[in-house]
This record gives sequence, C-alpha cells and structure tokens, in this order.
Amino acid sequence: MRKLLLAFCGFLLAVSVNAQSIKSFAQFGVGIDGGSTLGYTDLKRQNPGYSAAFHFNYNFSPYFPISLELQHGQLSGGGSTLALDSNLRKYKNNYTALVLRADIQLGELLDYDSDILDPIKGIFVGFGVGGINNQVITNRIKPDGSHYMFPGLDHSREFIASGRIGYALRIYNGFDEPQFVITFCYIHTFDIGDNLDGYNDPVSKFKNQDTDHYRQISVGITYNFGHIQPYYKERSYRRRN
Repeated sequence: MRKLLLAFCGFLLAVSVNAQSIKSFAQFGVGIDGGSTLGYTDLKRQNPGYSAAFHFNYNFSPYFPISLELQHGQLSGGGSTLALDSNLRKYKNNYTALVLRADIQLGELLDYDSDILDPIKGIFVGFGVGGINNQVITNRIKPDGSHYMFPGLDHSREFIASGRIGYALRIYNGFDEPQFVITFCYIHTFDIGDNLDGYNDPVSKFKNQDTDHYRQISVGITYNFGHIQPYYKERSYRRRN
C-alpha cells in the first residue's frame, strides 16, 4: 500500500511539473500502446489477455488528436471441464482491429489563461469506430461424446465501436512544445456482430448475456513531429468593477 501511495504521489508530481499552457504544437504524431484485455461474451468465465497497438495521429489541436490505430490482441475464456464452463465451451481469439478514433481533452474546453487548471487539462474522453478480424479457436464439437456442434464462426470480420477515458501526460522539449505524450486509458469496445468468442448458440439452449464486448486498460506513448502550428484560443476577459 505504501509503494502504491508513493507511486501515486510521484505521478501527481510529474503532472504538476509538466502541466503548462501550450503556445505551439506539432501537427502529427506516431505511437504505440500496450495493455491488458478482458472479454465479456456468451461464456461466463473470462481470462485476462493482452493488446498491442500502433497509431498515427493528426493533431487538430494539442488537445484534440484524431488517430488511426492498428491493434492486435487476445481474448479467451471458458474451458473443457464442467468446473470451467457448464456447457464445455472455450475460446481463444487472436484478433486484429483497425480503429479511427478521436479524443477530446479538457484543455480544449477550459479557460486558456487559468494556470491552476493546467494539471487536469489532459483528462480526455474519446470515441472510435472501425472493424475487427476475429480468429477464434473453439471447442466447436462438445467434448462430452454427444457430438453436438456449437453454431458460430471461427473467422469473422465485423464492425466495432468503442469509448475511451483517460489522462494524457505531456513531456515538453526545449521550445515548450509537447514532444512526447504518455497516455493512461480505459477502453471499452463493442463487437456489433457478436462473434468475439466464436459462438452463436440459440438463447433457447444457452444463456446469452448480451452483445460481445471487451475492455482494455492501456498505457501508450506518442512522439509528435511535423509542421509546428501556433495554438490560438479565444481568451475570456472578465470585467473588473
């Protein structure tokens, strides 16, 4: 607990040191992300997995990046014993996804001249849409001697939609431009076609909770480059009596 508290205090210190008003910024960025995944599918038991991604950013402003992301990850769950899954189903999905997303940070909305708000300007929410290629290994034949074949697809391409929330920590260069951005993020993604686990059993035979979805907890780093743009924002002036 003490180590966790010290780490949190160090993070707050880093935020306060790196928080400052932005006068100019680079137009593009490239970066990588990595983290953990967990599926929410037809199967009750889910195992933790991983994800890794490469992204390219167009910085509409320093607080509003638009990104194209190529992601690879793994989801799995169930098992071949009744203790792991009452219907003897299991799956492992080595998926690949392409997502177009946009994040809007509080710095785009808050008062430009308020230095006291600088540490929270990196808080963001984002939304994304794209496609996913599911490559699933399953217990397609029920391993109890009944020879029942579970309906579904081992390979599928489907639409996905995602929501994100997180924090962007900036590291500035000698010209006070945000050169690197470290992001801490929670992401939740919905598979519109409901095939993350490869099963599409009738609800009359097997309980189906809802449309397949999965969550990610990720850390990423982005390197900003390209043409340097001045950052202008309308300032709010208060009338003094």
